[in-house]
Amino acid sequence: CQHWNRKRLRQTYISAVRRLHNTSMDDSLKAIQKDRQKIMREGCEMKRSQFRTLSPNQWERVYKHIVVNDKHKALYCYVPKAGCSNWMKVLKTLDGHDAFPGCDSLVHSRDVKLLHTYSMEEKLHRLQTYYKFAFVREPMGRLLSAYMDKLHPNGSTNIYHRTIGKQIVKRYRPNHAAADVDVHGDDVTWSEFLQYVSELNRRDVNEHWAPYDDLCQPCVINYDFIGHYENLNDEANYVIRQIGGGGRVAYPPRQNHYHPSSQQTVEDMFRALSSTVRRRILAIYANSYDLFHYERPDFLTGIVKKKIAQLHS
Repeated sequence: CQHWNRKRLRQTYISAVRRLHNTSMDDSLKAIQKDRQKIMREGCEMKRSQFRTLSPNQWERVYKHIVVNDKHKALYCYVPKAGCSNWMKVLKTLDGHDAFPGCDSLVHSRDVKLLHTYSMEEKLHRLQTYYKFAFVREPMGRLLSAYMDKLHPNGSTNIYHRTIGKQIVKRYRPNHAAADVDVHGDDVTWSEFLQYVSELNRRDVNEHWAPYDDLCQPCVINYDFIGHYENLNDEANYVIRQIGGGGRVAYPPRQNHYHPSSQQTVEDMFRALSSTVRRRILAIYANSYDLFHYERPDFLTGIVKKKIAQLHS
């Protein structure tokens, strides 16, 4: 029955997307959001034992990931690698600022207000009365994007090479483990990165590849809108209209040189990994699929299905 309901909801979602061409954009996006919210509620109910209570550390992590815009009474849970930097630009522009911090420098910016800086009474007031939203993307596509940007040899962030990259090289290359071996961490392979992620304690996962439920806790915080990166322009501009920014600012279009990895590229990269690593990765990001209205990909679930079939053969 549950499988049939999820299938029916996805069919409704597809139908709603098609109605974008026949009805107003806002009405269509409201219908899509209604389906996402329903799947979210059902998933949270099924997994309620995981989210019944949050530890102080879990609350603190969420508070540090929620950007506050008091002028427009909005709370944005930022998810790196899902349009975060452009959302910072939008929110700062709405506040009358030209400069904006990227997501990596967000914590150190004096111009950005994060929810953890408010008193408990102020936090509760904003969580109860402000418009709350977050944007996510297909989890494995985001994971590959994080690797390519932060740890790939041609990546743009040297600080990640010097810190996490060094850790990975020393952990997974026996001849590099000695303290006197000079390690730069700028040649981490995709396989090494995924093995590293698959063995991490959830509390230690870097925000650029942390699961969405860890960053935003949607089963505890009732978001008004959960956006998808795959339909970013339409959905982001819808949110801007909802918080009173329509006509004043638009979500920046993707730059011409930006080309996200195709689904086939993502699939090929994952199929090259061992089945053990893929099973672990699926376990870590299961909620990111189930709660946020993404279909678990065959290149991950196929391994699990094969394992189950072997057990029953």
